[in-house]
Amino acid sequence: MTVFTIDTLSTAENLKASVFSESQAKAITETVREAQQQNLDVLITKGDLRSVETGLKSGLENLEARLSGKITLLQWMLAIVITAEVLPLLKT
Repeated sequence: MTVFTIDTLSTAENLKASVFSESQAKAITETVREAQQQNLDVLITKGDLRSVETGLKSGLENLEARLSGKITLLQWMLAIVITAEVLPLLKT
């Protein structure tokens, strides 16, 4: 993951050179740094997305296998029901 950093010393010095007092410059710089860190904490990475994608694929493959088994069972059951209904008609 790319890390974004703020040069707090340079930022504070720029603010002090602009008309802010030292305490104001430090407070503004710290506030910007904290806001930046909070934004970075909520970001997800490509690795996070790949992990979710892998989990979804695995889940879908599992679901597909279960459904395939159930469909096969339903086909056999339907064949038995049809056979049970048709055989008596053929004997008459």
